Amino acid sequence: MHFFTTYGMDAVNMGKMRESDIDKALTNQYMTLMRLGYFDDIAQYSSLSKKDICSDEHRSLAVDGARQGMVLLKNENNLLPLDAKKVGRVTIHGPHIQAPEKVMDGDYTGPPCRYVTPRQGVSKYVKFS
Repeated sequence: MHFFTTYGMDAVNMGKMRESDIDKALTNQYMTLMRLGYFDDIAQYSSLSKKDICSDEHRSLAVDGARQGMVLLKNENNLLPLDAKKVGRVTIHGPHIQAPEKVMDGDYTGPPCRYVTPRQGVSKYVKFS
């Protein structure tokens, strides 16, 4: 949300985004929250702790959701999934390669089960140069 509050008006003023697009996105978000009962008893969420969130059942659901939500735009030369025998070494660049916890949280403010930076995740499969 910070991104939109910082740059949203500029994008609208420059014609890169319509205010109606923002309205539609917010409507969808809040309708989903309402259907999920988020506003029925907000106190129930503030009392959740790691033991509630990090159960095997919830972690499995999160992994399943992540898998279903991924989109591969291009898999040039069939490099994915990463295979050390095919790829050998990789170099990864970017501002979030060793992302600190604050960046990894984004707008989510609940207690995470654990953090895995992009570098840590990729290093399970290949070596870095």
